[in-house]
Amino acid sequence: MSVLLSLNFFTVRWWRSNNLESSDKLIYGVCLLILMLIIVVYWILKRDKKVIAKFKNESKKSREIGNLVVICYVILSIVSFILVIK
Repeated sequence: MSVLLSLNFFTVRWWRSNNLESSDKLIYGVCLLILMLIIVVYWILKRDKKVIAKFKNESKKSREIGNLVVICYVILSIVSFILVIK
């Protein structure tokens, strides 16, 4: 998920600036640092096990709706990134 979030951030950034400049390197570095911190905190707090435990008894219909939402988010993230970099 953090990869998709960063992809969304870069898509918006490139869309706003209409090009990539060398001054953007600092912004990308900061974003990379933030994403690394999110990943480290996620692993330290063992959030994945908490999420699995929370949704262990989820109904089949609810799981299908959740899967559909995630698939739509992934597709929209990738398509918007491709459209912006063209």
